[in-house]
Amino acid sequence: MTIQEEIPSTLKDLKDVIASQNLSEQLQQRAKGLLQRIERPFRLGVFGLPGSGKSAIMNLLLGKEVLPEHFRLPTIQLVHGDKAEAVCTLGDRTQLTVEGEDMREVSMLSPAFVEARLPLPALTKLSMMEVVAGDSQEEQQRAIQWASKKIDIALWCTSGQFGEAEQDLWDLVPEKLDDHSFLVVTKTDAHSSQAELRQRLSEAEANGQDFFRKVLPVGTKTAIAARNSDGTVDKETMKSSGAVALISSILRDVEAGRQHGIDQADVFLRQIDFTPSAEVAGNTKKATLGSKQTQTAAPQNEVLAAVERALEEEPSSDTSGKDEQEPETDAHAEEKQQNDAQQVNTTDALVESAEAEEPKTGTEVASEATSETGAEPNDQPERDIEENTEPESLKETDANKVPEVVQVESLQPASWDLIKQVVDQLGAEGGVLLEKQIAGELDDGAIIETCVDTVSWVAEYLTSNGDQSDHHYQKCCDIAMDAADVIQLIQLEPGDSVASDALTLMVQVKQEMQTSLAA
Repeated sequence: MTIQEEIPSTLKDLKDVIASQNLSEQLQQRAKGLLQRIERPFRLGVFGLPGSGKSAIMNLLLGKEVLPEHFRLPTIQLVHGDKAEAVCTLGDRTQLTVEGEDMREVSMLSPAFVEARLPLPALTKLSMMEVVAGDSQEEQQRAIQWASKKIDIALWCTSGQFGEAEQDLWDLVPEKLDDHSFLVVTKTDAHSSQAELRQRLSEAEANGQDFFRKVLPVGTKTAIAARNSDGTVDKETMKSSGAVALISSILRDVEAGRQHGIDQADVFLRQIDFTPSAEVAGNTKKATLGSKQTQTAAPQNEVLAAVERALEEEPSSDTSGKDEQEPETDAHAEEKQQNDAQQVNTTDALVESAEAEEPKTGTEVASEATSETGAEPNDQPERDIEENTEPESLKETDANKVPEVVQVESLQPASWDLIKQVVDQLGAEGGVLLEKQIAGELDDGAIIETCVDTVSWVAEYLTSNGDQSDHHYQKCCDIAMDAADVIQLIQLEPGDSVASDALTLMVQVKQEMQTSLAA
């Protein structure tokens, strides 16, 4: 189901078969290649003409200003490292290492290429490369052809409309990136008029729709300003800028790619008729939730206490299902009464955007920022233009908008069953995670990953099933999709509270769904 409990056992089996040395050399190399693909961070390449805002997008994804926009740097690759340092390759191919992350010092060396190693959370999932070239078409072509062979996901940044010159350059990118590339329309918060912004977005979408999986407008300055000095994020501002949609789209592509690697490994293990060890075969779901163990129990802080209370206060009948011997209407009424009596509120709401509201249509770009966009599951092969990117002023007016759909009394029976299943799953997963966090049996990374997997599954499961014409059910889908976007952002934030924040968000989604069950 959601937690992908097959991943730990698949990795162990793959490592075991490599260690056994029983494979032919060809199969051994294939197994090692599969393992490397699953374990290494995915490689993101950021392309674009000079002045298109590549460095600002890189800083946005990194969560802090690493690349100064006004200092000339060559193509730079950013990878995760325990300490900050930059290995500079000079024109004569000699290398110098600069301690720290001051790129101004690096710039003074005039290197030909830089690999910067930084202890940033974002780099544990993605290595990032900003591809820099001169103004000439020939230099751009060489850089794109070289870099596009070394990446898994590509962004093309345009400060214009992705015109013919940019299209000609993008034609050089290999076909393997066709379904893993995004057009980022940058600086959408720098326009003096909404009419000008509207025209630019319309042209960029028309020009880019046949080249990219999605077209994503981003108000870069607004997005960067949403990150506070203490590492926290104004999530509403970040979302309205279009940054959440960008980050979510990238990370969903990463997760889909990782799952594809796991699937390939499973096929490989079946092809060689590998039999898992008894220990692996006997693993239960709870056993595979853990990875590293700590020697001391994690403190039960106020956030964890609130989460624990929220989990404990779930109505007893809310997890036992409906009585099949009673009419559905009676079961719904009984469920509603019990939920009404025992609904609880968590501490501070992490996601105000997850509150029930009328689903939005079209595209929305704030007058001083840019769009709120809804990322779509990454397992769809066809490209599409990102929805919800229309400027605020372009939204339907009161005179011409479609009349509001009349809300039904409650969830339809089939919808009720699906939401009930999700509530039970979230309660079960949250309970296991909380228990293991308090006992010190899970590190923060495992907790965050499990929360991301669970919330992402909820969003995909609800949007792929159920009656979308059921207004209450659609609101639950909107809640889940908003939460899936925000939890992708949470996992990139620095600080010690990220795991608790992710767990709290998962519980909040559960409580939002319970409210719908009680309606």
